[in-house]
Amino acid sequence: MVDEDWSNSTFQQQFPVGYSYPTFQACPPVNASAGERATGNCSLGDAPVCTVNATSYEHVAAGIAFAKKQNLRLVVRDTGHDLLGRSAGYGSLQVWIKYLRTGITYHETFTQAGSPWTGSAFTIGGADQVLQARVVLANGSLVTASPTENTAALFFAIRGGGPGTYGVVVETTVKAWPTVSVVAQTLAFAPLTTDDLPAFMAALVDLYQAFPSLAKAGWSGYGTWSTASAVPVFSNFLVAYAHTIANFGSTLNASQSSFRPTLEKLLVHNGTKMYVYLQYTEVPTYAAYYNAFSGVEPAAGTFGAVGSRFLDEKALTGNRTALMHMLNITAGAPDQYTSNTVEFFGAPYNSQIAVDGRTPPVSAVNPAWRSMVVHQIVSRGWTQNTTQAVVDSVHHDITYVKEAALKKLAPETGCYMNEADRLDPDWQEDFYGSHYGKLESIKREYDPEDVFYCPTCVGSERYTVKASVQLCRTG
Repeated sequence: MVDEDWSNSTFQQQFPVGYSYPTFQACPPVNASAGERATGNCSLGDAPVCTVNATSYEHVAAGIAFAKKQNLRLVVRDTGHDLLGRSAGYGSLQVWIKYLRTGITYHETFTQAGSPWTGSAFTIGGADQVLQARVVLANGSLVTASPTENTAALFFAIRGGGPGTYGVVVETTVKAWPTVSVVAQTLAFAPLTTDDLPAFMAALVDLYQAFPSLAKAGWSGYGTWSTASAVPVFSNFLVAYAHTIANFGSTLNASQSSFRPTLEKLLVHNGTKMYVYLQYTEVPTYAAYYNAFSGVEPAAGTFGAVGSRFLDEKALTGNRTALMHMLNITAGAPDQYTSNTVEFFGAPYNSQIAVDGRTPPVSAVNPAWRSMVVHQIVSRGWTQNTTQAVVDSVHHDITYVKEAALKKLAPETGCYMNEADRLDPDWQEDFYGSHYGKLESIKREYDPEDVFYCPTCVGSERYTVKASVQLCRTG
């Protein structure tokens, strides 16, 4: 059963040592019925040694107190996604809050703690949707963080300033929005032969350069492409681009009209050098859109190296040759089986995210979020029996070749820290932007003893993991 379900994320998430994207797998499952036998030493690796299954705030505080008393490395784990392994740690005690569920309450209006305002919540977006939070601090106390309390600095930090750093968030008040109708678009294109790869890459550049105008028209969504995929990108094509994007609150005619100039460029080679597929679907609500297009459950327990970058309008439209150069590098060699993911958000044109000269919201997200149009992720994987030398070479290629190409195209942006390179040498700037100094001060105020630690989190530069996997203070 374990071997059969090992790649099932629903199975993995039931266990405190189950990770969808492990950074290290010391004890892979063995299929005895197939004649496999365990070889070598087996250990927990960087999975936690013990876990507090916290179902109350008191459990969280008790776990923190125990880790402090016993001088244990502490990790915090919820149900969100993180590709950097920040909820794992060698020899650690894990505070697991997956089952801390106190129910959902709806408020027609909401008053933040300490505020006289009683109207509807302000228009905000992204991490800005959190209006208030309750946080268990390193000293075990439970506080309410809001922009109007004496915890305003903490409120700023937990809204985008990194996980597992300032305290454990155990309750949030989040702004909800009324649902709207959705026009969904499914697009895919692929070269007909290997000789048609230049036409495919040119079409890819056309699409990338169109992303800013499409964002202004209300489009957003996710895509993927590869020039040498290990599995089909769509249909039976291993070299292809495919996406599903959505236009919220728009009409079918308006949506088709806004995409027509881009489609005309793609159709130039349809049937001669490329196969182009396009379909529109109208759905009445966001829930219906999500259920229809959210895709299949991703495989768990997979290994890989990831690099990413925000691409703003300047990077996408400023220099076609430079854009093509970046795409050719991130495409990788045929034997690398490189995959690229396009997260198309159009932040500067989204009224819920853009600032447009107004007073910025109390949010610690990297300021580059508010000018990005696309977040591109480039990744390569390996099997569980791959040698460490090969793993190291893959990481080096992602960090210093492919991610470097993204940085060269967009040198002043950054990336989404939950879907980024855990070995990024510029992580302070790329993950946090100009907020890092302020966040470091907040970290010192709320966690002066560094009870909370995770790699690439604020303050983590003060520590190093030795060859013995001990976490030690530097200097």
